[in-house]
Order: sequence, then structure tokens, then C-alpha cells
Amino acid sequence: GYNGCLIGCATAVFISPLTSVDLSLPLVQTAAASGLVTTIVGGTIAPFISAALKPAMGNVPQWTLTFNLVTLGILLRTKPFLNNSSTEHTSLPSMVNIDPMVALNAPLKGISQIWVVESSLSGLALLGGIYLYSPGLAGHAFLGSSIGALSGAAMIGSDFGDIEIGLYGFNSCLTALGVGVFFVHSPRAVLLSTGGAAVTAGLFGALKIIFGDVLMVPCLTLPFCVSMTGCYLLGYAQIPGLRLAANPHSPEKNIAPPL
Repeated sequence: GYNGCLIGCATAVFISPLTSVDLSLPLVQTAAASGLVTTIVGGTIAPFISAALKPAMGNVPQWTLTFNLVTLGILLRTKPFLNNSSTEHTSLPSMVNIDPMVALNAPLKGISQIWVVESSLSGLALLGGIYLYSPGLAGHAFLGSSIGALSGAAMIGSDFGDIEIGLYGFNSCLTALGVGVFFVHSPRAVLLSTGGAAVTAGLFGALKIIFGDVLMVPCLTLPFCVSMTGCYLLGYAQIPGLRLAANPHSPEKNIAPPL
């Protein structure tokens, strides 16, 4: 279900977006129909992709790989960034000149961008929903998105506009959430969550250039899939204080399997 949900979110934004000031009923209906048909087709294909991936992934969860394969297969045909002629980057301001509200909004927007939404209010609502399920996971989510934004700010050549709207936060947020769900809570698990979020932001910065500037498509959640796979495999490395949970749930309920 979650892959289909993400496919719907992405197609709503990238397939026939309403960028024109002419919001006449026929134009709206055409855009809505195009996005709906694409979502239905993508959602129908997704379970078959997941089934095909299962043997190849082994014991590693599939994360959102199905969503990436289906959606990128669509977007590589439509190339949503092809007509984006703007190449202007917003330079990073000095730390003393950063608006405190921008610094607070960036992590919240990073959370909302998981669903391809740029809204700090939506991010706050989603964070609240996660908190109701697990306060520990809410902490991981906000930490991961914050680390992603800070890592983006530390990168040479990164666009402050991308950081401000949460693009450097959502993949890092997912990685931190993944660690919180699949690992037994410990100081080293928190360290893995933090380090994984930073690595994910670096991967996003690299893949953003390859996919966005060369292929003219977003890299979606591929940085999360790559980084979280690495984090998960560390659970088999017998690192003291870093254990995979017997039944993944949340930091509050995860316990280690018997030795």
C-alpha cells in the first residue's frame, strides 16, 4: 500500500502539473485525469515489482525501492525537469543571517517532503502523528531531517533554496526513521541514525546532480534506499551496542533477538 501511496503523491506533482495561470475546468480535468490514470497504472504494477524484488533483496527490506523503480520509469519518459530553464542557485547566507523561522521550518518541510509536500505545517502535523505512535520515532524523524538540512548547508555548491524547502531533509528523515524502527534503541543506534542521515544527505546531493541535471528527473528516495541498506547490513556486523530488533516496531518496544 505505501508504495502505491507514494506513487500517487509523485504523479500528482510531476505528471501534468498545473503551472499555468489558466485554471479553467477543462485544463484541471485533463491534468487530474492524466495523473489519476498514471497512478492507477503505477499502483497496479507495484505489487508485481515488489514480488520480483523479494528474492534479490534477501533478508534486507525493500524500503521504497518499488516506488522508485515504478515512478522513475514513468518520469524518465516525461522528464519533468526538461523545461525547467532556471539554473540560478541561491547562495548560502552566513549563519548569523539565517532567519530562525527558516532554520525551524526546513526540518519540518523535510518531513512533509516525504509525501512531496512543501509545508512546515503539514510537517508538524505529520510529526505529531508519528509522536502519537512513538515519541522515540518522532525524535528520530526530526533529528534526521535536521541533520539532512545541516549537512546540505555544509556542502560546497549546495542550493540554499533546496535546503529551505526541505529537499535535503526527507531522505535523511527516512533513514533516521528506518534505524529507529529496525534497531534496538541504544546510544550507538542513535549515532547510526545521525551518521546515516548525514550520509544520506551527501548521497542526495550527488544523485540530485546526476538525476536532476543529466536525466531531468528527481532522484526521489533512492538516497534513502542506498543508505538504509548499508545501515541495515551493519546490524549483521556484530558491532557491540548495535542490534537489529527481533520484531521491528519502535525505539520503545524493540528488543534484541536471543543469541
